[in-house]
Parts: sequence; structure tokens; C-alpha cells
Amino acid sequence: MFPESRYRFAQGMGLPMALFVIVVLSLVGLAVERSAETDASTHGHRIASVQAWYAANSGVQLWLPQVLASSPCSCPAGDTLVMTVAGLNGCSVVRQCQAMTVAGESYCTVSAVARCDGGNASRAVEVRVK
Repeated sequence: MFPESRYRFAQGMGLPMALFVIVVLSLVGLAVERSAETDASTHGHRIASVQAWYAANSGVQLWLPQVLASSPCSCPAGDTLVMTVAGLNGCSVVRQCQAMTVAGESYCTVSAVARCDGGNASRAVEVRVK
């Protein structure tokens, strides 16, 4: 029906087209995979950061009854607290307290620096009480 000369120019276009499509789809797949990997890593860092904040906050709250046990407040010696409760396991908290007097009023500044996820995440909390 059709002369053979019409198809002479169309021969062999399927293979280069198929290779082009495969390469483009592979690149798109690789980009999606790397994006998902980055999102997972970022999510892990966010979780560790939140854990560090809760650990530092807990470290201060656990110390406040001792600081406020006397009037005026009194500072115990600084220490390091290793968290063993679920959710904060592996976090360590360094606590410090500093007493000061301003205009005849005594204040204690309690601070805690927490490190979680092997030191990859850290948070500091500071509270001043009277």
C-alpha cells in the first residue's frame, strides 16, 4: 500500500526515544528519593530538638523544689542528670544555679542545658525565681 521509502526515515526512532524516557524517569525518581531522604533526616532532627527542650525543662523543674525549699532561695551545687524516662532516654542535662541579690531582694537563676541524640540536638532553659 505505502511505498517503502516513506518509512525509511522513521526507522530506529523507537530505541532512542525509549532510552530518553528511561533516563528522564530515572532522574526524576532519584530526585524524589533524595528529597524523601532529606525529609526523614529533618524530621529526626526536629524530634531530637523537642526531646532536648523537654529534657532541659524537666531538669529545671526537678531542681526548683530544692532551690525554693528555703527563703531566700538557695542554690545547690551544679550537677549532670542523665534522663532514663521513656521519650527522653539518652538525654543528659547539665544544671547550674546562681544566687544574686538585687535591691535587697534575693533571686536564684536556675539553668539547664540538655543534649540529646548523641549531642546533635541541644536546648537551654533558664528560670529566675525569688
